[in-house]
Amino acid sequence: MKRPLLAVTLSTLLLGGGYAPAPGLAQSKSPEGGKDICAATPYEIMGQAWRVDFSAGGLIPNSKNLPTGTVHPPTIAQVFGLQKPHPISGNATVIVIDRFTSVPITSTAEAPYKTGRKVTLDVRHGALVTQHLQAMLASDGFKLRSAGGQSLKFTRDTDGRTVTVLALDFGSSIQSRQTTNLARQFNAMIHEVQDPVVIVNMSFVLIKCDVLQAIIQKHREEAGRRYTLDTYLDDLEVGKSPAERKAATTAKAIFQVDPKVNPLLKAIARAKLDLAKAQPKRTFVAVAASGNFDDEVEPLWPGAAESVISVGATNWLKRSPGLPLLRSRPGTGEPEIPAEHPWSSPGDATAVGEWYTLDTAQLSGQCASQAGNPQAVDPWCAVPANQLLAWPNFAYRGTSFSAPSLSALLASRLASGQAPSDLTRCLPDAKNLANQAVNTRCF
Repeated sequence: MKRPLLAVTLSTLLLGGGYAPAPGLAQSKSPEGGKDICAATPYEIMGQAWRVDFSAGGLIPNSKNLPTGTVHPPTIAQVFGLQKPHPISGNATVIVIDRFTSVPITSTAEAPYKTGRKVTLDVRHGALVTQHLQAMLASDGFKLRSAGGQSLKFTRDTDGRTVTVLALDFGSSIQSRQTTNLARQFNAMIHEVQDPVVIVNMSFVLIKCDVLQAIIQKHREEAGRRYTLDTYLDDLEVGKSPAERKAATTAKAIFQVDPKVNPLLKAIARAKLDLAKAQPKRTFVAVAASGNFDDEVEPLWPGAAESVISVGATNWLKRSPGLPLLRSRPGTGEPEIPAEHPWSSPGDATAVGEWYTLDTAQLSGQCASQAGNPQAVDPWCAVPANQLLAWPNFAYRGTSFSAPSLSALLASRLASGQAPSDLTRCLPDAKNLANQAVNTRCF
């Protein structure tokens, strides 16, 4: 049984008790349904996979600065070690719940080293997640047949299987009832889906809205550094005495969510139960990123929910992700870069989450503005092509991409009627990195 993240050490995720916010920072009230809980991608709230000095992060401009063999394109064969599939009947739909509006990300041009000019990239997290998923599907024989509005359709010639990808955008603004609105939209969308296999991909975390607002505000005020969750928590402790810190015994985790109350989590759990009861030959699986907040932090919501498979990250060697010690480059005078602490939160399963690369056509191929409105950009556009000139060998990482790796595998290989309760035994063992094989009998 999962243990949701309810409380952890003060130095990591706790607020409340005897604490008052530092100037300019918000403090949360207890969660009340979906009223003060918001969805956030790693590009709004940075975790351990990001460095605040622009030296490295979840995105990197030039992957040639990374150690040899640590960057690969996403393919089902390489991520899961599987060969081409046998013919599989039935079609699948993947609902990608994410933010599809752009977020500017800044890095040094020579990251992970601290040298070079600062370069900025406008990234649509949901579109990058979807392009990653599309590349995984293409590696398994699927071809894009149509793209319009909020949907993509892929088919595989060998067995005629179709995969439809639908976007559910939670937007860029912080809303007081965001998860309530998301649940309403999800319920309407799931009602229209008729495919026998339904996958929901959630590469985000749920967080108290006022905390998210404070962090976003700090991003705007302190553009010279990348403001992470750790920075926020450090700022909360400014001016507090050891006695005051010790007095904070009733602190609440800023990621605490009640799954019995939160509308989105209730909608996901209900969809799974309703589908199983009404149409037992159909399969519903919800997949979520575990989080990028340290290997000792339990999966965050929605990944902590019983009805969801949370996916943690490994590197390509099937070990805990994190950059190794990087020596200074000859003639640069740069200091060496210490090895990173493993940054992936554990999950129910694992998939590679460090590092991936896509080519310019995959990243920017759907970035043409819509007819008659040059400001309107296709929701599947991940990054603008002209900005990639300053990011010549773009690479990315995070549990945000471990999750759609698994979603793509399920969309491609999961047969109708295969019980979701059987899936964890089929997947790489999150608790044992020595056992990262996929059970080939399942796929």
